[in-house]
Amino acid sequence: MNQIKMSNIKVVAGTFLLLILTLGAFAQTSNDQVSIIKQLVEHPDLAEYYTNNDGSIKQRYIIQYPYVFPNDVVTNMDAEVAIIVEQDNLPTDADVWARFRGIGISETVASGVMNLYQKLPGNDQVKALIIYFELQKVDDTWSVTNLNIRG
Repeated sequence: MNQIKMSNIKVVAGTFLLLILTLGAFAQTSNDQVSIIKQLVEHPDLAEYYTNNDGSIKQRYIIQYPYVFPNDVVTNMDAEVAIIVEQDNLPTDADVWARFRGIGISETVASGVMNLYQKLPGNDQVKALIIYFELQKVDDTWSVTNLNIRG
């Protein structure tokens, strides 16, 4: 009986934490969110996934699930970053895409978890990475202070 109660408490606490993180993200301006996304997808540690063999940059795709960005964030992204509502809308030639699992943003700190998916050449397999990130805002500029890539 105590195990069931502890399990329920963990589920409620986890749900509450995710809700706080999600609501915190919407507390900041769309410019903050656009800047945070750009800092992450343009980070040098992720460049190898977004760079073609000839050195050109691949189109960057972000799928909006489970985290959904407000419309003004979607419309203010540069053309190099496409935010897509459903994975079914992902172009067939896309070989790299990201999905934010959760993000929390305060006035000066942002942190969260995202996945980066990469199609492996020669087959239909997909490699999934887990990326834990933290950014800090100094004056009006966001910069990545921690990026931990696993997978």
